[in-house]
Amino acid sequence: MIALYASIFALGVGPLIYQSFGPMKRTDSFASGFILVVISSTLLFEVLPHTFDNIGYLAFVLAILGFIGPTLIEKLFIKSADKTHLLTISLGILGLLLHASIDGAAIQASSETTQSESLTLAIVLHRLPVGLTIWWLLNPLIGQRWALLTLLFMALATSGGYFLQYAD
Repeated sequence: MIALYASIFALGVGPLIYQSFGPMKRTDSFASGFILVVISSTLLFEVLPHTFDNIGYLAFVLAILGFIGPTLIEKLFIKSADKTHLLTISLGILGLLLHASIDGAAIQASSETTQSESLTLAIVLHRLPVGLTIWWLLNPLIGQRWALLTLLFMALATSGGYFLQYAD
């Protein structure tokens, strides 16, 4: 249960970091680079290999589609760019909520075994850049209220995944 609380707390640290250091140009450049490296490394060295083990070469197709898909959608629908941009953001948020619920289920599942402490730690630590990224991207685009609501819903989705896994 402590890992669940830590993962939710870690989401909230991102906006605090941004509010404290975000307006400074050097910090923004550092944060941008840090987020790019952490998320890219996590995807390339953790997510993609495990996904490849489970579904094979389809993992690469889905990764490429996930990488270029939103950009292609926006370019195809340039005339309705605002609606498309909002749709892209909405789909991204739904994906984050699904991801958060899977994180919660993984925290619960890993708490049942002592061998998965590194998974729990990785989940909690990756929530720091996730919270920072969400705040960094959504706050300027859709406002502070919606960015906060997104983080709140992510915390609820994490808790939901945790307790649904716990019920099994």
